[in-house]
Amino acid sequence: MQEPWRCLLPRMPVKVVHYEADEEFPCEVKIFYDKTALNFLDFEPLAVLNGCFINALAGKAGFTRNQF
Repeated sequence: MQEPWRCLLPRMPVKVVHYEADEEFPCEVKIFYDKTALNFLDFEPLAVLNGCFINALAGKAGFTRNQF
């Protein structure tokens, strides 16, 4: 299921794509940043932002830090 682009930070589009599990592959979530993301943040702060975003998603899903 593909979702439209959303903004994680002002003017920084992000797309979260969720792939359901099937017989061959496990469930997978991919986070894509628009090509303009590096105009706003360097790579390292983007990596930290990615980690914060993943922690927030996992928290909303009811996972604790030790479960992922």
